[in-house]
Amino acid sequence: MKLKTITINGRTFQYKKKQFGENVWTNFYEGTELKFRLFKFKKVEVPKVAFTIYHDFNNPSLTKEWWRSEIEKQLILLNREEQIERGELI
Repeated sequence: MKLKTITINGRTFQYKKKQFGENVWTNFYEGTELKFRLFKFKKVEVPKVAFTIYHDFNNPSLTKEWWRSEIEKQLILLNREEQIERGELI
């Protein structure tokens, strides 16, 4: 499945539905990172997971408002992680 793109509060994320058995979740990606592929013996650039929401974005029982709320919660946590990396305590 191809990555879809969404812009939220000026930040652009790509997202993709993932599934393992009955479990379905949505990964949101921002930027890329290098990963080493053991079987190919080379480094490849892959999307970097910014956050995950453990629901299917195709679920019709979840409204746009619900998704907006959940993404906003994750953005607050993501911004806080960036603040901590910069050494901002409060």
